This record gives sequence, structure tokens and C-alpha cells, in this order.
Amino acid sequence: MNGTRKHPLCKFCGGLIPESLSNSARYCEQQCAYKAQRIRHGHTLRLDPTARFWNAVNKGAAEDCWEWQSTTNHGYGVIAFGGRGGGMTLAHRHSYELANGPIPAGGHILHSCDNPPCVNPRHLRLGGHDENMSDMALRERGSKTKLTAQQVREIRRSYADGETQKALAIRYGVAKGNISYIVTGKTWKHVA
Repeated sequence: MNGTRKHPLCKFCGGLIPESLSNSARYCEQQCAYKAQRIRHGHTLRLDPTARFWNAVNKGAAEDCWEWQSTTNHGYGVIAFGGRGGGMTLAHRHSYELANGPIPAGGHILHSCDNPPCVNPRHLRLGGHDENMSDMALRERGSKTKLTAQQVREIRRSYADGETQKALAIRYGVAKGNISYIVTGKTWKHVA
């Protein structure tokens, strides 16, 4: 032999296994087997962003809310695109764009169902900032909480007794972040 080492081929993908990987043959075979298993179970492996998006949605009948099942921020679904540094977008905005095309600059996407995790395009409509603010006020949502001082005391007591922030948020109809700020004393500081 002339001293060159032959690179092994992966028994799953047939590709050359890089020599630089430690225990490279085993690593490649494990990765390929893992990918094959995920494909058999219906996972998308980041190949198709649209399919990846809809895989994170619990679709029901056409008139039902289709709720986002992945990462949320203040109750609204969020999705990352483009890998590291690719940015995040709100899931309901992306759903609207998939169904209707680009959102005009300054456009807001409003929920007719008043359900933040809903991404059903039939429940979404284009509106402006003023319409969004009046819609929020009409439905008693927004930064001004609908909690009373007595409820804040109850929240703090229940949390101290072991109730989760998520359960409290559901019970009082506010975002989990609001509960976190209440129990840590970042808001409602004047209520003892």
C-alpha cells in the first residue's frame, strides 16, 4: 500500500465518512439512523419550512382555532427561520403570509377569535395599529391588567402554597409573564 488510508463509507447514506470525526464510522451511522427514524415517524428535519410550520399546529375543523404547539411569547406562537441569526417571527403573522402573501409595512394581524396561539388563516385579518389598540381595549386585553389588589394577594398566596404560574395564569386569564412579575414583586409592589 502507498500509505493512504481509505475512508469508510456509511452503510446508511453511502457517503464518505470524514477522517476528522472521532469514531467517525459509528458517528455517521448513528446520525443517519437517527434521521431515518425521524423521517419514518413523520418529522421534517428542517427540510421544508412550511411543513415544519404546520407540524407545530394542532389543526381542527376549518372553523376551529388551530393552536400553535411550539414556542410562545406572551401567549403568541413564535417560529425561528434561517438557523442562528435568522430571526424570529410571530406564528400567526407567518400563517397569514402563507395564506395571503406579504404583510404591508406597519400592518398588524388581528385575531377574530381573540385566541393568541391560534394560527388559522380564517381567524386572521389585516388591520392597522389603531384598529389593533381599539380591538384590544374592547376585549379588555393589554398591558393594563384586569386584576384587583385582592386577586394579587390570592395569586401570591396560591403560588407560595405550590400552585404553578401556568395554572394561576389560566385561572386569572392573564399571561404567565404577568404572574411571574407578580410573584417576584416586579409589579404590584404596593400590594402587600
